Amino acid sequence: MTAKLTREAMRAARALLGLTMQELAPKIGVSPTTLNAVEKGDVIRASTTAKIIEGLERLGVEITNGEGTGARLLFQYAYACERTDGTWGVFGKWREGESGGIVTVETAMQIAAEAEARGESRIASAFRTAANDAAKRPSGT
Repeated sequence: MTAKLTREAMRAARALLGLTMQELAPKIGVSPTTLNAVEKGDVIRASTTAKIIEGLERLGVEITNGEGTGARLLFQYAYACERTDGTWGVFGKWREGESGGIVTVETAMQIAAEAEARGESRIASAFRTAANDAAKRPSGT
């Protein structure tokens, strides 16, 4: 059963990712206006809802309908982060039971390729997205 994307679940998903509507929208392929509509409780097309849910899952967030409605982080995740040497890398966790760690952009892309080869598209997408984000960041900021 597919979870319902409620306004509360959308807000929870954004909060888990720590992103504004403007930051999240391009990462999942919709406009900030669409995300705003969801968070206001407006009705949106089923295809757009599916696109948002799939995009959130690629970023490591699952929409849930347990005892209520909300969102939870999936065990695999990755995001761009500044390393101690001032360069940007990717912090991620790509296997259940591991604590994760910070890797270079190049290593993150290798993890993405290996995950894709194993059919783990969610992990591959999360690492690829984070690596591309890290690669765009200026060093030493």
